[in-house]
Amino acid sequence: PDTARFLMNFLRDGMVFWDVGAHIGEFSLLASRQIGAKGRVDAFEPNPELSGLICRTIEANRLANVTVHSHAVMDRSGIAEFVIDPEPSISHMRAPKEETPATSTLAVSTLPLGDFHLQCGYSPHLVKVDVEGAEKMVLRGAQSLLQLSPETAPVWITEFAPNNCARYQYHPDELLNEFS
Repeated sequence: PDTARFLMNFLRDGMVFWDVGAHIGEFSLLASRQIGAKGRVDAFEPNPELSGLICRTIEANRLANVTVHSHAVMDRSGIAEFVIDPEPSISHMRAPKEETPATSTLAVSTLPLGDFHLQCGYSPHLVKVDVEGAEKMVLRGAQSLLQLSPETAPVWITEFAPNNCARYQYHPDELLNEFS
């Protein structure tokens, strides 16, 4: 509820919102309505079932300002292993030293936000990141955004949990260092 409230208070007509780890698209849909036809939402969700659900929701609601990208946002372009958990909200990128999980895995395309930023030709006003521990990798791949001047830099909302950070072998304080 706090994140939804922040989005509703922050976003204005014509703004750009990037939803990294969009899950079922809740924040993408809220943002879409808040920013209007002149605004733009880019939703990044590597889980094909969930990205498909977002696409169907967008179509059912006739939302022309939302684009779904079925890539995992990371620090490099390529292919990586995505762990599909029975509880979709905790599915995640397989960590380098993570044992092969009992649940299923899927090879997904990865994309750094910095590359996306250069390719798309526009900057976000707000970036929400919820990637179950891979937040540090997302930020490392977003250096061009993090180096923008304060006047043009986006605002970031980053969810993290210490146990998820530990899966990727970093301390939560290291996320703040990436912003520094």
